[in-house]
Amino acid sequence: LQIPKEPYWIFLYVGKQDVVIEGPPPSLGFLSKEDRDNKLALKVTGSLTLLFLLFSFIIGSRRSIKYNSSN
Repeated sequence: LQIPKEPYWIFLYVGKQDVVIEGPPPSLGFLSKEDRDNKLALKVTGSLTLLFLLFSFIIGSRRSIKYNSSN
């Protein structure tokens, strides 16, 4: 089998547990594509988290204003 040029994991099922190990690198090493993908994933996840927190704050403040005005 040819070894992939990108980092990979090997999943094994041993008895009643799963075992995950990193696959061995090719002789020239892995490509550096993973670093770029990690940075993109961090930016997307961070942006979505901030958006979720903003929506939560807006909804919570609206409910608080509506609750305080009814009393």
